[in-house]
Order: sequence, then C-alpha cells, then structure tokens
Amino acid sequence: MNSSTLELFWVEKIKLTQNAINLTRSLNDTQLDFPNDVARLSIRKALEKMQMNDQKFATYLPFAIRFGTFVPLPKVSQIEIEQELTMIRDLFQAPALPPKLSEIIVRTADELDYSPCNPSLENIFKSWKQAIQHQEKNVDKISEEDSYKYRYFSWKGIYIIPAAINMIAMENHSLLKDGILKNLNSPDFPK
Repeated sequence: MNSSTLELFWVEKIKLTQNAINLTRSLNDTQLDFPNDVARLSIRKALEKMQMNDQKFATYLPFAIRFGTFVPLPKVSQIEIEQELTMIRDLFQAPALPPKLSEIIVRTADELDYSPCNPSLENIFKSWKQAIQHQEKNVDKISEEDSYKYRYFSWKGIYIIPAAINMIAMENHSLLKDGILKNLNSPDFPK
C-alpha cells in the first residue's frame, strides 16, 4: 500500500470483517435467522447489510478516485481530517473496537477466510470478500498525498479516502454490535 495512513484504516477494516465472519460462520440457519421478527435485525440480515455496504463502496470508490484525478481538490489539513473522523464516529456512535481484534492476523482482502462455513452463508461471504478485494485494488493505487485530496461522495457526506474507509468500517461495526453481538448475547438465542 502506498499510504501508511490508508493502511492503518484498511487493516482495521479487514480485521473487523474477519471478526464478523469468525463469529458467524459456524452458526446454523435457526441461529442466523434469530429473531424470527421482521422488525428486528437478524444475524443473517446484518451480514447481508455489511456485505452490501462493502459492495456499494467497491462500486463507487473507483469513480471517486477518477473524479479526484480530473478535479484536483486541495489537500485537507490535519484538523479537518480529525473533524471528519469525529463526525463519522458520532454518526454511528460506535463503541470501542472489539477487544480481541489485535489477535486477528489479516492484513489484506486475500487473507479473509470464511471456510468452513454454513453453506447458506457461502454466497454472502464470497461476494463480500470479492467486494473488499475490488476495493483493495483501488486503495493500493493511492499515494499518501492523494488519499488526502481525493473525495468519496456518499449520502452520509463527502470524505477523504481514509475517512471513507473508516466510515464503511464504522457502519459495519455498528451492524456487528446491533445485529450480531446483540443476538449472540441474547438469553433467548437458540443454542
């Protein structure tokens, strides 16, 4: 990776993804669909939303980078970067990262491992990994300086690339917390 800042955010995002996979890959269909209530987020729905977040990011990131090369925007200051990161943190009210995240040894999308897994999750995990691999190919091309000039446009805001990576990671972390961990820790969760 050409940017140490991007790499920090990227590795954290990859580790969060692997953590979600590790927590869910061996669950059975009854557990994945708990609670059986359309109004509440099941583990399967949370995983699908996480995969879709990364799929959207993979689709729009190349356009953001291309736009940045045609319309060079001024590099943002350190204060502006911190403000963007604080905005993202406040947007998702994300708690501290999972404590065992440092024990997960993955640095690239190719290292994401979902086998063995429940066969009904294989398509979700496979397309999720492909989306992240596609993102990584684009992120790998960005230099440190360009990562502070290119902007990612989303309905949640316009962010520099490191903050955009962090935004997707925090959105997925919020789904992990509210859709997966909440259900796994429920006393009614099927065993």
